[in-house]
Amino acid sequence: MSRHDDKAADGVADRAAAVLVEEGKVLLIKRTKPDDEYYVVPGGKVEQAESPEQACARKVMEEVNLTVQVGALLDDFRDEGRTQFFYRVTRTGGQVRLGDGPEKGRANDENRYEPVWIGLDELDEYEVHPKEAAKIIRRAAR
Repeated sequence: MSRHDDKAADGVADRAAAVLVEEGKVLLIKRTKPDDEYYVVPGGKVEQAESPEQACARKVMEEVNLTVQVGALLDDFRDEGRTQFFYRVTRTGGQVRLGDGPEKGRANDENRYEPVWIGLDELDEYEVHPKEAAKIIRRAAR
């Protein structure tokens, strides 16, 4: 049994996220809710019979309309009963916009998803979730 299979067996789905850095900026998703605003790395749930790498590529397409080549595993850690996998990715196609995945269907005036490029030198000025993500992004950019 692989590490991913073992962790998913507890009933909580693992998550895979994509760190895309281009020209000194990282691609994040700005989440705006009525009482909250924060930023996340594109990514999401690893589906059954899907590897974290496959989930990473799928979620990037669904969330920000890009095809990517999934590269090195940058880090993984346990968070809220699941493993979060962070991969370095390279863009292979597409134009950045809100993708056609489930997020588009959940977006409205009070619940917004917006792909944004944030300068690596400005990252500390933004609330990035989970907190470990900002550290991983900085390490990936070196």
